[in-house]
Amino acid sequence: MSIFSVRSNSTVSQAYNNLSRVQSSLNANIGRLSSGLRINSASDDSAGSSVAVRMVSQINGMKQANANAQQANNLLQTAESGLSDISDILGRMRELAVQASTDTLNDTDRGSIDLEFQALQSEISRIASATEYDDNALLDGSYNNKSLQIGADNDSNHQLSISIGDATSVYGLELGKTALSATIADTTTTTISVDST
Repeated sequence: MSIFSVRSNSTVSQAYNNLSRVQSSLNANIGRLSSGLRINSASDDSAGSSVAVRMVSQINGMKQANANAQQANNLLQTAESGLSDISDILGRMRELAVQASTDTLNDTDRGSIDLEFQALQSEISRIASATEYDDNALLDGSYNNKSLQIGADNDSNHQLSISIGDATSVYGLELGKTALSATIADTTTTTISVDST
């Protein structure tokens, strides 16, 4: 008959418990060293962890706000490019109106000027309808009251409102074979009317 007995060595148990505790502490320290962070989990410092989570959230919001501001800048640069082209065309149209106002031109000459004038007017309409950003037409008058979030907080202090008018309405043009009238609107309004009759 065999008798089994279980013996316990309290010194070994205590050494094992100390080893486990040291190993756990060592693992936590190695984790901190390898991550470079003072707080790796909420158990390290619950108050500090809460602050860190809040700050990370705020930083992410600011990053998105920065991206939104960059998109707004890109949108405005696109609109500015189209408006610059239209401004150049309006300058040429003004030249044509002044040229047509001289009495030394006959109807054929004015007809040629009229053809170029009409082509330029069509080009303005084309530019206004073709200038887009992210599938949104910018210069046809439909881009109104658009709100862009440019700050981390969702309030009116961190929003940008954009309205772009109809670029084809910056001019009032009437052309005929015998009469030419052009109104070019900028900071001042210039109206040139020519009637060959």
